[in-house]
Amino acid sequence: YPRELEEWLVLPKSGRRVIIRPVLAEDEPAHRLFHEHQSPESIRYRFFQYRKHFSREDVAQMVQIDYDREMVFIANAPREDGEGEETLGTVRTWTDADNLRCEFAVMVDDRMKGEGLGVALMQKMIDYCRARGTMEMIGNVLPDNRPMLQLAEHLGFEIKYNPEEEVMDLRLVLNEPQKDWQKERLGKGGHL
Repeated sequence: YPRELEEWLVLPKSGRRVIIRPVLAEDEPAHRLFHEHQSPESIRYRFFQYRKHFSREDVAQMVQIDYDREMVFIANAPREDGEGEETLGTVRTWTDADNLRCEFAVMVDDRMKGEGLGVALMQKMIDYCRARGTMEMIGNVLPDNRPMLQLAEHLGFEIKYNPEEEVMDLRLVLNEPQKDWQKERLGKGGHL
């Protein structure tokens, strides 16, 4: 577990103290509650479909990760009732075998919208992937997900409509490719 990646921040509106850190397997219960408490629209924006239930297996896959190829940062805070921690946001990337391109997904608790948590989570992941030498970060966003498109624009992503999949393709250059094979591979396709 890479403890050096832990970072504390205070949310500007609510004043809540939040830790952004890599996910651990024991975060599973809080992670399941996080997903189950979101609005149907937030779930659709994140998973591109409506889902009411997340099985133990679904959530286990979200929290038990291979740090070489994927990373998940979560934003946790003490619960307001004092009973442990709750998850307020999450960002995940999957990286290809050559560390050329990673694909991201981010989600923030409906109650925390407007607190800057999405920016903080995304910036943490961008910095992490850039430091690992990953060349590009990509993602797909539903065209009606205005908050995510505004966040992506704020972070400097290129945004293009993909008519085949009816999504917005997002792309952010993290590092310039140095080798010919990297340039060639990045010039083709947009998916992992």
